[in-house]
Amino acid sequence: MQTMYYIGLDVHKRTISYCVKDGSGTIHAEGAIPATRFDLDRWMKTLPQPWTAAMEATVFYRVDLRSLAATCCGAKGGASADAAGHCGGEKEERSH
Repeated sequence: MQTMYYIGLDVHKRTISYCVKDGSGTIHAEGAIPATRFDLDRWMKTLPQPWTAAMEATVFYRVDLRSLAATCCGAKGGASADAAGHCGGEKEERSH
């Protein structure tokens, strides 16, 4: 049976933080990339297959995520971001 990889994304104005886990919860990769279409496309080519992604609900930062949605096995947003979960890093403080 092929392993499915689950990717959680936290999109910010200048960066996209990510965490890649398998179904058992083992972390395979985590980090951040610049929030540009070029860097997102380049990063997606390095991902293990097959994968699906979910992103934390966010305001629109003018980050073009259409290539992500078109490439993965079913990108989801909002509450479904919990499917991938966070990698245990410190929660970012945000002021509203």
